[in-house]
Amino acid sequence: MDATWKSRIKNVILCMLFLCLFVRTFTFLTYLFRDTDTDRLRILGLEQEKDLDMIYVGSSSSICYWQPLRAWKEYGFTSYTYATNSLQADSSEYYIREALRSQEPGLFVVELRSFVAWSDEVYDLGLRNGSDSMSLFSPVRWKYIHDYMQKRTNTEEVDVGSFYFDIAKYHTNTERLGDEKQWKYSKNKAIFPNKGWEWFEQYDCMEEPDGFLTEERGEVPPKCRKALESLLTLCDDRQLEALFVVSPKVLDREEQAIYNSLKDIVESYGYRYWNANEHYEEIGLDFSRDFFNGNHTNCFGAEKYTRFLGKYIKEQYEMPDHMQEQEYAQWSKEYERFAAEEIVCKEAVTKMQDEYDERLKTAEAIRQTKDFSQWFVLVDDPTYTLLLAQKGAGLSVDSAEGRKIMDTWQFSVDSKDGIRVICDSEVIFSNADGREKIYEGSIDRPVWQLLWTYAVDNTDGRASVIVSEEEHSRAEDGINIVVLDHKTGSVADSVTVQVIGGELVLMR
Repeated sequence: MDATWKSRIKNVILCMLFLCLFVRTFTFLTYLFRDTDTDRLRILGLEQEKDLDMIYVGSSSSICYWQPLRAWKEYGFTSYTYATNSLQADSSEYYIREALRSQEPGLFVVELRSFVAWSDEVYDLGLRNGSDSMSLFSPVRWKYIHDYMQKRTNTEEVDVGSFYFDIAKYHTNTERLGDEKQWKYSKNKAIFPNKGWEWFEQYDCMEEPDGFLTEERGEVPPKCRKALESLLTLCDDRQLEALFVVSPKVLDREEQAIYNSLKDIVESYGYRYWNANEHYEEIGLDFSRDFFNGNHTNCFGAEKYTRFLGKYIKEQYEMPDHMQEQEYAQWSKEYERFAAEEIVCKEAVTKMQDEYDERLKTAEAIRQTKDFSQWFVLVDDPTYTLLLAQKGAGLSVDSAEGRKIMDTWQFSVDSKDGIRVICDSEVIFSNADGREKIYEGSIDRPVWQLLWTYAVDNTDGRASVIVSEEEHSRAEDGINIVVLDHKTGSVADSVTVQVIGGELVLMR
């Protein structure tokens, strides 16, 4: 071999070594710089599991519902909640495809709540929660991103390339180079302790939906229908056993009608469909205790849901019982940890429930109070927001206490059509300058809660106060006040303040 060929071979080898080194470094930095949240860890954790009997696929309506370690303890089969927040309808198919790269479960359970609505806009988190967690060079990941983008409108603001090579988004996270914990994920591997389940110490009192059950069929968005049919075809082609479910939530007749149509599609392919919203009593759900908003159960609701669905799965499918098998002993040990964590979570949620009950008692005391001074003391609290809308002429108050309160509220005898928003004795909005007749605002609720909106409208002296699209003002002469309770997410009171004999008086 002459020198020229030796030189060429040497150059090729050097190029290949450089390319390998570049790819290895690029991959390492991508994994190191990625966000490390529970969505990423949930995706990574699946690959570390062995011989799963069932995988539950979905969005947050899976994360908060299915408890794999409870199902293990009560029914003896292994499972995993393979889900991320904000999952879109067409994403479920790719999650199953990705899961099949490392697992061969006997059953997939697919949550259908993502299939009732479709957005043609690229929802960054809805895609990234999964794609930015998967193996960088997974063929499923690349097809997932490509197909997702093809089905949606890409505006100039959407950096498509950063979805394929997500280091373009995370490259500024250089502080992670010095984070010892972050280095653990530089190989994109992790174990999710509770098999995809996540604890949420949250609570809110919900009203059980009524009148939503119907035999009507609603229109499934065409792209949602196509996504479901593609998923069902995948199940057919791969000969997968699958159950399609709808977890319990606060829903209406229109949404239920869409689920009925989804049921028809699922059953036309020969698969089972199960809607938990048709079994509240059997499951034992208490909407006033078992949820932390209208879309998610807390630990009490999840326990009931898992127990009931687990029993259904055990009866309808040939699920094994591994409880006495030595190679699954680790699952029992992990359940013991899960049970200890559950005690802590339940105590926290129970405390919230008790605090909620106390707030209701306080609200009742406020509503029963007839003396203005006592009422003012009760509502002068940072956890209340007061929405004030004046109707009629300004109020002339004689007492020093009354004038002080009117000054605090920035009302005078000359005030007319005034609107104020007050929290913790501070006026956070006033139209004292006379220019604004309408004010719209919102109150942040705890994590996972829906935004709580309100509007105060005094156009032409209307004295309207609308909270969550419902009118609450008495709209009588004087200052109409609606009291919002941040803790319970409800209206604690609605009164009118007038002046009688020079004193401020409550009118109910």
